[in-house]
Amino acid sequence: WDSGVELVAQYLKDFGENLTYTSRLSFYQPFNWSKKSVFEDASPDSLAAAGVPTDVADYTTTVDIDWQNTVSAKVTKVIAVQLYVELLYDKYDNTVVPEVDDTAMLENPGPVAASVRKKGQFKETLGIGLAYTFK
Repeated sequence: WDSGVELVAQYLKDFGENLTYTSRLSFYQPFNWSKKSVFEDASPDSLAAAGVPTDVADYTTTVDIDWQNTVSAKVTKVIAVQLYVELLYDKYDNTVVPEVDDTAMLENPGPVAASVRKKGQFKETLGIGLAYTFK
């Protein structure tokens, strides 16, 4: 579990009946994470051997930023197109829980190393579909 504060701003713009734009920007600042102490208890040597930065415990409480943008257009009476673009910055994926043995060695170095993301992530989806409005 974690606790924190989130700020969300959302913008919606209609460009007529057939075109809309939606933008959602959110910031989440975690104050703590229940498994942060596991990183603090792990030996720096085991973290370095796994390719994990030794200050990874601090990564679990950095700001997460998520910016989602959607453009929806109704091209004809039945054909609709939607473009979705997302930029996400999450320095450590808190869904991966580190495990440390009795000798303070990291037991799951691969998943933990893959959960450290110093760069942002980008996702883009283009959807084309059929839509009809009953009046």
